[in-house]
Order: sequence, then structure tokens, then C-alpha cells
Amino acid sequence: MAEITVRPMSPADFPAFDRFDAALHKMHQQARPDLFAPCGHLFTLREFEGVLDSPDEIALIAEDGCKPVGICMATIKEPPPAPFLHPVKAAHIGDLFVAEEYRRAGVGKALVLAAQRAAKEKGAGRVTLMVWPFNQEALGFYEKLGFSTRSITLEAEL
Repeated sequence: MAEITVRPMSPADFPAFDRFDAALHKMHQQARPDLFAPCGHLFTLREFEGVLDSPDEIALIAEDGCKPVGICMATIKEPPPAPFLHPVKAAHIGDLFVAEEYRRAGVGKALVLAAQRAAKEKGAGRVTLMVWPFNQEALGFYEKLGFSTRSITLEAEL
């Protein structure tokens, strides 16, 4: 394994992004088929380029040499105008995926730390994310990085 580097994504990274995002979606779809429908591609190249062009998006790729090994996508969110909330801008990590053979090798940590640095540069005061209860491995990973439970969302079928 060469040294892992993390950099902002470019349009040329779309094939790797597409592959990793599809694998992440497939994991969710298999665990919660009642919520996630099977689908091949979550983004078109044009939609991906739109994300890359947005000043509110953080799109990172981790590489081992020239080989893509992980991605992290985050969105800067302005605080809602509510008198009962402190107006803190946040970055929300929507996608984090590391190729299976690179897990537990520091790739995910490098991606999250890079996303946190980029979020801070964009004026965010915190980073949020959501973990499904079926993904206990991810929950433990995020807790080791200092994340803690902010709220719990419950559901009931009708």
C-alpha cells in the first residue's frame, strides 16, 4: 500500500465516485429493502459536475497512488432562521465509502478529517452525519473520531 492521499474530486473521478456510491447504496438497499430501491446510478455525470461546482459541497477522493480507494461527500448547510436555535452553520456528511480492502487502514479517518478541515474553511462550526443502526461498524468508527449521538429518529410502519 502506497501513501494514501486525499484530494478534491474532479469530473474525471466520476467513474470511481459512481462505483463507490453504487456500492454504498447497495449496502443500504440490502439492509433496508423497505426503504431503498435497487438502482444502478444515483447521479448522472452532469449532476456530479453540478455537485463539484457548488460552493456548498465538499467532494473528496482518497487514493493509494493513482488508485481510488474511498470517497467522502458533505454539504454545507446554513442554520434555519429560528429564534430558539443557535445559528451554527454545519457540514453534513452524506456519503463516506472506503473500498473493503482498505478498511481499517486509516482511509476513512483521512477522508473525515479532510472533510472537517474543508468544512471549517467554509465557515462550518460542526459536522453532522447519520448512521443506520444496521451499520454498527460505522457507528463505532465515528465514535472513535469523536462523534456522539445528537438525536435518534424512530419509525413505525402503518
